[in-house]
Amino acid sequence: MHISGIKNRFSSDEYALSRLWVIVEAALEYFIAIITSGAYLAKITSALSFSDSLTGVLSSFVSLGCIFQLGSGFVFKGAKRVKGRVIAFQMVYQLLFVVVYLTPVLNAHENIRTGVFLAAFLLAYVLINLVRSQKNTWMLSLIDDKKRGTFTAKKEIVSLLSGMIFTYIIGSAIDAFELSGNASGAFILCAVVIFILNALHMITLFLTKEKPAEKAGEAGAKTGFKDVFKNKKLMSVSMIGVLWYVVTYSATPFYGAYQIGQLGFSMRFISILSIVYSIVRALVSPFMGKLADRHGFVKMAYLCFFVAGAGFLACAFTTPENGKILFSVYNTMNAVSMAGINSAILNIVFGYAPFEIRSQAIALNQAMCGVCGFLTTCLASSVVSRIQENGNMIWGMHLYPQQFMSVIAVILCGALLAYTYFGVIRREEA
Repeated sequence: MHISGIKNRFSSDEYALSRLWVIVEAALEYFIAIITSGAYLAKITSALSFSDSLTGVLSSFVSLGCIFQLGSGFVFKGAKRVKGRVIAFQMVYQLLFVVVYLTPVLNAHENIRTGVFLAAFLLAYVLINLVRSQKNTWMLSLIDDKKRGTFTAKKEIVSLLSGMIFTYIIGSAIDAFELSGNASGAFILCAVVIFILNALHMITLFLTKEKPAEKAGEAGAKTGFKDVFKNKKLMSVSMIGVLWYVVTYSATPFYGAYQIGQLGFSMRFISILSIVYSIVRALVSPFMGKLADRHGFVKMAYLCFFVAGAGFLACAFTTPENGKILFSVYNTMNAVSMAGINSAILNIVFGYAPFEIRSQAIALNQAMCGVCGFLTTCLASSVVSRIQENGNMIWGMHLYPQQFMSVIAVILCGALLAYTYFGVIRREEA
């Protein structure tokens, strides 16, 4: 009876199976995101002798790359379907990270290895952002608007739980290679893993259907951005995401190097942190999804910003002496907050934007978020460098730069909470 019901569901809804592939696709993409960011990225940059501040700036280029979403109208101009171009760009983007992981083992001069790394890393984020907004619109169009919160929660749970296992395995493997004195083997392993994940990811995208109505119309490409700017309510809620990027990119890009360097965490311990993060986020995601479906993504995000601020406060007191305890507290609070924020930023814009300009609204919002996030990190990196040059001393106190930037993040988070409540929630309730 149960099996028959499942068959009837898939036969009556031609996009039901595609939604299943969306969940699998998100998990595979999450695996690649894990292995190409944070402490994993810091491993590569450390091997290439990059400074903490430069590593932070590179981490934030993920944010700046969002500005290239504004070019999506040109990439998809005249295209009746977006699927083919999304797949092509996505494949090249992920293969470039294979190159990124191979740069530390290249038998070449240090300057050449650095050049190859930067070219592959930066080009990867340019390419993915040229198609990201169209891909998001394609995937979200397959989901009932009244169930987006719940569906997003289910998708995140699968990604997080499977990512937890993936992180532990890959982290343990990297530690094993390094303990045996074969750091190059760890980089090669990661490159091979990304290549395999890329192949599997492409299969899921091929199997995901595209609704005929979701296409890049020429009129939308020409007038969409102008219509987005004219929509004051849409621009108002879009600022929530922009301000959040300012908050998080003032501090988090420097945490990866902090864990590897000053706090001295092993990759195994970092993997354990990631596992805890995944478990907590998976447990909280269903609650956040239901909260968003009942009260809206804005109110759900508002609650999450409170938790995020508390997490940054814990990180402000994190030192090598108490690092494993307090950074674990930050890690847990961050997991709770990101269980909602991660989906809220995109869904707020998607929900407020009229159907005909959704892709442009998402692209513009991500571009604004990206530019503001990157500029914030650039400013923060100069502060980080200055504190380090001063022997980690500020105002006569011994303070690591990551601690100071965490304090800044707490203050900025307070400003974000004020804007969300008085600028959006109160106005809608009036």
